[in-house]
Amino acid sequence: MQQGHGYSPRFVADVTDDMIATEKKNPDVWDLHAKFDGKDGDGRFANDPVDGALEVMQSSATLTTCWPLFRKASARR
Repeated sequence: MQQGHGYSPRFVADVTDDMIATEKKNPDVWDLHAKFDGKDGDGRFANDPVDGALEVMQSSATLTTCWPLFRKASARR
């Protein structure tokens, strides 16, 4: 997601919420079994996709503003 652009606010909100829900169910879901953090590894991968999605949101005022609104709407369903 960090390499792309033009994502709809709803798409980013839904993907981020799904990743957070997955992480709550399985806290180790994003654990890597090799060193990819850039210190001892080659640094090609983000260690936490949720952090990456939140960075994408920060890059757009629209995304940052809409995510809390979408979360409230989803909670009412």
